[in-house]
Amino acid sequence: MSRRGIGCRAFAAQRGLALVVTLLALSGMMMLGMSALRVVQLSTRIAHAERERTHAFYAAEAALADAQRDIVHGSRATLFAQPPASAPVAVARTDAAYTREPFVPGICQRNGTRQGLCQSAPGQPPIWLTINFDDDSVTAPSVAHGTFTGARLPVARLPRYVIEALPAIPRAPDETSLDGLYRITAAGYGPTLRQPVILQSVYRRARPAAPSEAGSATQRPPTGRLSWREITTWDEMRADAIRVVLPVDGTAD
Repeated sequence: MSRRGIGCRAFAAQRGLALVVTLLALSGMMMLGMSALRVVQLSTRIAHAERERTHAFYAAEAALADAQRDIVHGSRATLFAQPPASAPVAVARTDAAYTREPFVPGICQRNGTRQGLCQSAPGQPPIWLTINFDDDSVTAPSVAHGTFTGARLPVARLPRYVIEALPAIPRAPDETSLDGLYRITAAGYGPTLRQPVILQSVYRRARPAAPSEAGSATQRPPTGRLSWREITTWDEMRADAIRVVLPVDGTAD
């Protein structure tokens, strides 16, 4: 074989090797590009989910604040009013069946000025676990933001809340019992109206001081929001509660 033929074969082999190296390099670059694209897509989804959750969180917090205004200043505030104590130290009522007149044990009321007023009953799961906050009908067991306060909130879907009456908590002999307690459970939604954020607080409305308490050294309990939490396992907790007992709907007004 001539030198020319040998040179042509060597050149062809080099071209083939260069082509293989080029294809491998292109494949590697393509894989890196696809990986980078997946990272960008994942980051975008995470950012959207966080934005959704943030909107839902602030909507639920707005519902908690609206429920507090409902209790103190709303159009039905008289339903939550506490009578003045008849003695410096009130006697706590801790019976599980204890009820206030506007509340009915075992139900969340659905109509009129008592819509969204709830009270748990003995032997049943907490009443707030039975609430379907996705129900935004006129006779829903929960209350839409602003219903009894006139407040407005520019969101795609108004957050909702329920108010549950809690029994008084006894304290030390020289301290007034912790009465006038309400548990507020609120649900807020983001722009896509997907998974809601559930927030819950315990709120105490102050009762008027009795004449005998004027100038008394008796320590009066705190008022306003006493506790707060986010319920991150709402779906699981609600499913377990529904399996235990079906909720009972009320229509009292």
